[in-house]
Amino acid sequence: MKKISLETKLNVAKQATKLVVGYGTGIIVTGAIINQAMPKNTPQRIAVVIAGTVIAMAAREKMGQYTDSKFDETVAYIKDALAKANEKDEETINIVEA
Repeated sequence: MKKISLETKLNVAKQATKLVVGYGTGIIVTGAIINQAMPKNTPQRIAVVIAGTVIAMAAREKMGQYTDSKFDETVAYIKDALAKANEKDEETINIVEA
């Protein structure tokens, strides 16, 4: 059985988070636009749906960038904290052995 690397697992988690955030953002933005615009006839409904979709796509893209950035910052922080903890453990072992 092939072992999956930590980087691959983190990338899967990152993409899943981005997908969920993007989906939720799209629903919220599209719903808000449609509820606020209240189109009165078919051409207006079509225009509102198209504009709402485009605005939702832009919002999803921006939220995806934000989510990626925060995810990367969190992973870097955790890796740094683990590295520092390992350094302290090594120092403790060296002191005890000396």
